[in-house]
Formats: sequence, C-alpha cells, structure tokens
Amino acid sequence: MNQLIEIPKDIRELMTIDPPTYVATVYEPFHARLSAAIEASNGVKYEITTKGGMEVAKLHRAVFRDIRIEGEKARSARKAPILEIGKLLDSKYKEIAAQVEPHESRFDTDIKAEEKRLEDEKAAKIKDEAERASAIQTRIDNIKNLPLKALTLTSKGIQEYCIDALTGIVPDAEHFGERFVEAEIAIKTSLEQLGGMLEGKKAQERLAAQQEAQAKADAEARAKREAEEQIAREAEAIRLKQEREQIERDRAELATQRQESEARQKALDDAEAAAKAKIEAEARPKAEQEAADLAEPKRKDEPVPVIVDVRPVDAVNILAQPVDKAAVINHVHPSRAALIKVVAFEYGVELTEAEGWLCAAFAQVEA
Repeated sequence: MNQLIEIPKDIRELMTIDPPTYVATVYEPFHARLSAAIEASNGVKYEITTKGGMEVAKLHRAVFRDIRIEGEKARSARKAPILEIGKLLDSKYKEIAAQVEPHESRFDTDIKAEEKRLEDEKAAKIKDEAERASAIQTRIDNIKNLPLKALTLTSKGIQEYCIDALTGIVPDAEHFGERFVEAEIAIKTSLEQLGGMLEGKKAQERLAAQQEAQAKADAEARAKREAEEQIAREAEAIRLKQEREQIERDRAELATQRQESEARQKALDDAEAAAKAKIEAEARPKAEQEAADLAEPKRKDEPVPVIVDVRPVDAVNILAQPVDKAAVINHVHPSRAALIKVVAFEYGVELTEAEGWLCAAFAQVEA
C-alpha cells in the first residue's frame, strides 16, 4: 500500500514556482538597468582619439559590463541549489533503481518472453498465410501462362504438357483456398486457348512436313539432274577430247602425207628439169650446127639437110603431158570423216559446216 511521503519545505517552495515567472523575476532588475543604460548611451557622442572621448567610452562600457557581470553572478547563485538538488535526485534515484531492478526483471523477463512468443506465433501465422496465398497465386498464374509457354512447343508437347496437365487439375479449396472458382475459370479459359493453338500447331506441322518433303524431293531431283548434267559434261568433254586427239592425229597424218607428196613432187620436178636440161644440152650442138650451116652459102648441088627430132619419146611425153599430182600419191588416202575433221579444226567451224564445204568442192570438181 502506498505511503504518504513528506516533502521538505524548500522542495515545496520550488514546486510552487513557475519557471518562466521565476526567471523573469530574477532578471527583471537587470532589464531595467539595461534599458536605462541603452537610453543614456544612445545620444552620446565622443571622439575616441581624445582623452575626454576615451573616458566617456570607458564610462559607458563599465555600465554595460557591470550589468553583464552582476547578471552572471545572479544566474550562478540561483542555479547552484537547483543543480545540487538535481545531483541528489540522480544519485538517490540510482540507489532506488538498483534495488528495484532484480525484482522488476523477474516479472519483466516472463512478460517479455510471453509477448515474444505471442508475436512469433502471430508472425508465423502471417507468414504461413502469405506463403499459402503466394502458392495459390503461383498455381493460378501457371494456369493462365500455359498458353504463352505453349508457343514454343510442338503439337505433342501442347497436348501432353499443357492440355492433359490442365485436365488433371481439380480446383478444390485444398489447393486454391477461397479462389477455387477463379482457378476453374482460368483452367477453362486456358484449355480453350490451348485447343485453338493445338489445331493451329498441327496445321503448321503438316505444312512444314509437306514443305520439307517437297524440299527433299526438289533437292534429290536437283542432285540427280546435276549428276546427269555432270556425266553429260564429262562425256562431252571426253568426246571433244577424243575428237581433238583424232583431229590432231589426222592433221599429223595429213602433214606427213603432204610432206611425202611434196618430196615426191620435188623428185619429179627435179627429174623433169634434169631431162629437159639433157634434151636441151643434146639439141644445142645440132642447133648451133644448123645455125652455122644457114650462115654459110649453100652450094646448089648440096642437098638440104633434114632435121630429125631425136628427142626420146618418153621425155617428150613427160614434157608434153601435165603432171597429175593426185596420181603421185600412191599410199592410203585419208577417210572422208578425217578430211571433214581436218577442215573443221583448221577453220574453227562445226563438223556439219565443214562437211558442206567439202561436198560443194567435190561437186564443182565433178562438174
């Protein structure tokens, strides 16, 4: 039970004092003196560089300094007992607090432990509720986001990982709490979207398969065509190479024939020239004799000489007849195809054109 505590007289006096009033009472005389000193110094004029002016300045300074010093003394004198009381109050309080602390702590510890337990339970419930609500929100978000995730899946993935998975979800209170109706709506909406996506994805896959098959067929056809063209090019190259080689052989053979013909013709020409030179040499003395005889006067009784042609018959025939160069070539003649190839190669034309030239030439010869 609380006991009445007797308060000392000085404490009671301090308790009855109004702090602003007390302070104003203490400094009231100083305010009056300060006002009078200010009023007295406002109209003062002095020359500080003169002795009289210096005395006037010091006099007024002394008045203000006395007010300040005496005010400081009054402050210290009035504050000293208050400070002493404060120190005593602090020290006594510490003694009481030291005695109270172990008794108060015994109850305070139990109280704070229970309060902490209650706060922990409350925080745990709040955390559990937040986690439950977050889990429900995550489940609903996953249902709503399935169509977005299905954009990168195949038709098989959409069916197995999305539609079949959604169909097996039961929107009960255990998994969705009070939001099971919202979960039902989300499942229905997502299934409708996924159904449309499934049909579209199947159509895309069919088109892609057709395009892939067509591309494969086109690639195979292109490869086959390129292989056939390559074979044809190689065959044509071989044919052209063989034709060029045959033409080269024909040209070489023709050149050899031409050289042999020219050699035989040269031999005939040389023989013809030698025969002609021999005939001329044999005929020259007789001609000279005939000329000499003509130059001399003839006697009437001499018979006129008869000039007889003593040139050999063969030599006359050789000189009289033109040389048949074709008859000189007595070896195997080149074939018609070889002659066509030689003309085509020599003039850089097609075989058909070279054949036409030769036919025209033969026709002119026969005509």
